[in-house]
Amino acid sequence: MRKVLRLVLVLSCISCWSGWGVCKAASTNQTPVTVGVPKTAEWRVSPSADGRRISFIIACDGVSLVPVEGGLSVRIPGQAASAKPGTPDVPHLSKLMPGVKGARASLTVHGYDPTNFLNVVVAPVQGYRLDETVGRIRTLKPYRQADPDVYGKDQFWPVTLGTLEEGAIGTQRVVRVACFPVQYNSVQGVVRLFRRLEGEIRFETK
Repeated sequence: MRKVLRLVLVLSCISCWSGWGVCKAASTNQTPVTVGVPKTAEWRVSPSADGRRISFIIACDGVSLVPVEGGLSVRIPGQAASAKPGTPDVPHLSKLMPGVKGARASLTVHGYDPTNFLNVVVAPVQGYRLDETVGRIRTLKPYRQADPDVYGKDQFWPVTLGTLEEGAIGTQRVVRVACFPVQYNSVQGVVRLFRRLEGEIRFETK
């Protein structure tokens, strides 16, 4: 019976990959399911000759749906650390790139080849809090609690496909780019995967 259930689950997720099926995999008793070909996301970075623009393409061929407490964790090999506890547990990819001294950086990101997975319950990112229930020993206890400001809205999260932070390592200006190939709408139960992201960083003199 268990083998039959796993076969149904895999077939359902394969159907989701084609954009027509319904993915119902929210039990912590189920094994991880791969959709497409999950592998380390490939960054292709192309700086301009004058150093004022950096273009990049990210290829994402698949994801893993990993059962955890409260639903599923969506993962991509090579992803960065999880986002803020309480937000949907979807992956983000980050990369450190050279900045330009005396210039302000801006980022634009566009998503292509979207695929929707229906009827998916994505768990909130795990957090930790102090647990003092065992005598006087203070330990960190993991927990997952949904942020109502995110899970209560009928919109995809993250709301943007990329963010940018500026900083410095010694005297070298750097920018940290974070991109989100997977978005989640908790009200509709839809996970959206962009199999290709294209972005550009522009440096403008302050």
